[in-house]
Amino acid sequence: MAKGPRMSNEMQQMITAVFRNHRDWRIKEIQAEVDRLTEGKAPGISAVQKLLSQIKSRETEPQFKSLDRLWSLGTLSEHPMPPEVIPKLLEIQGLDLRSQSKSRTLTIRQAQWVARLHMHQTDISLLYLTAMAYAIYEEDCELTRQQCDTSEFDAQLSDSMGAVTVFRMVFDRLLGKDWNKDERFIKLLEESRDNQP
Repeated sequence: MAKGPRMSNEMQQMITAVFRNHRDWRIKEIQAEVDRLTEGKAPGISAVQKLLSQIKSRETEPQFKSLDRLWSLGTLSEHPMPPEVIPKLLEIQGLDLRSQSKSRTLTIRQAQWVARLHMHQTDISLLYLTAMAYAIYEEDCELTRQQCDTSEFDAQLSDSMGAVTVFRMVFDRLLGKDWNKDERFIKLLEESRDNQP
């Protein structure tokens, strides 16, 4: 029988996000980071270990792995996209290649979110940030077996800088305040600000 209260959905998602961003960390380090991010409210090591065992198993499921692959035109036969979104996806790939890392990172899951959001967001950097945030949230919901309710984020999209707000909301919720030290995200945020009227 389990000891203590049931772990909240938010806590499960934060633990999952910390694990996925620090795969080389041991359970004790992940638990300590979550404890730091939640100001001492993290569950014990055994609860974290049990959750991560489930997460690792779910990550190997074919449907999950399929959406985590890199997107390319060659993936369209298996994961079709509306023809009008293809130029934007290629432009996002160009953003990846122009970044300092010069590596492709656009996943099929992110491409699906670009397809869902491309009519709403015309700035390519903001579109990519928004799609990335939604994809990460969706991944964590799938891994923790929670309903992917994005209504809190959706409500922000009507604002001119709503995409940045959504991005910050998702990342603050899942990664605490430390995510904004990642230079790739900072560059995309700066590019989006430069493109604002």
